Amino acid sequence: MSEDGVTISFAEMYGEVRQTHDEVREMRAELRAITDHETRIRSLERKIWLACGCAAGVSAGLAEAIRLIAGG
Repeated sequence: MSEDGVTISFAEMYGEVRQTHDEVREMRAELRAITDHETRIRSLERKIWLACGCAAGVSAGLAEAIRLIAGG
């Protein structure tokens, strides 16, 4: 090797590979948490839309019942 070159030992290379591996592992865990969060939000949105639909149906039925009772 020339005198201007850089020498990296196996121990240094192994340390960098381990550090990269650990960082990737942390990122995978964070990605799973985000995916779970999105699934939970979608589930809540479905329940909200179902509740809105039920409320619309009940209010239409009550309006018709009141109309019939009032003699309209």
